[in-house]
Amino acid sequence: MKVVVHPDYKAAEAAIALIPSQFDEMGTIVYQARNTLREVSYEGEKWIVKRFKTLKFIQQIVYTLRNSKAERAYVYARRLRENGIDTPQEIAYMETTRFGLVKNCFFVSKKCDALTLFPDLVETENYDKDLADSVADFFVKMHMKGIVHGDPNMNNILYCRDGDDIKFSVIDINRTRFRKTLSRNECIENLKRLTHRRDLLSQIVARYAELRGWDADETIRVVMERLHRFERSRTIRHAIKRWLGMRVS
Repeated sequence: MKVVVHPDYKAAEAAIALIPSQFDEMGTIVYQARNTLREVSYEGEKWIVKRFKTLKFIQQIVYTLRNSKAERAYVYARRLRENGIDTPQEIAYMETTRFGLVKNCFFVSKKCDALTLFPDLVETENYDKDLADSVADFFVKMHMKGIVHGDPNMNNILYCRDGDDIKFSVIDINRTRFRKTLSRNECIENLKRLTHRRDLLSQIVARYAELRGWDADETIRVVMERLHRFERSRTIRHAIKRWLGMRVS
């Protein structure tokens, strides 16, 4: 098993090394789907432990030859903060192996008590327009730094208020991409993933376009077209998976 621990947490290395074998009994579940997140406590500090879904055989070969999702989350956390983008402090990552291939991987970070954007923007009918504009400001900042969040939905962007200021933090960062510069097309592709709520997305894109000096109406039109194609493609993929599942059963 591979265990990599941040220098600030070397004293906890023995406890961290036990996480893969004890994960199912640890702390409390805070999220469970493809991946599972548990909140645990260590010497008065709250940690989030993420277990990525068990790898299929082909994936085991791929992640044995290249960095695993857990390793990328650990490395990218520091890179994001170096670029002025906040993300919870990385603590460790672990990879378990079988027959020399990576089978499971885990990522440990400090818990961030900030709020997710989803309830306050997507689920709120009369959402906070200033907050939505601040999201656009934040994405301009990331994109101008050449940073693309791989899954920028409203559950992966956290925020807190500091007086009149709004501070953001990002999670689920293992698919982040770092470039010297981003093309307009790359930025638009990223923006279409923010939300399926059209009125909210239109406002964010309009503000984003204004800050970039782009035509707002044209940018909104292109983003909405891309979102429509994305949703249609996803619906088709899910239908095919269901059909294949029925055929197998």
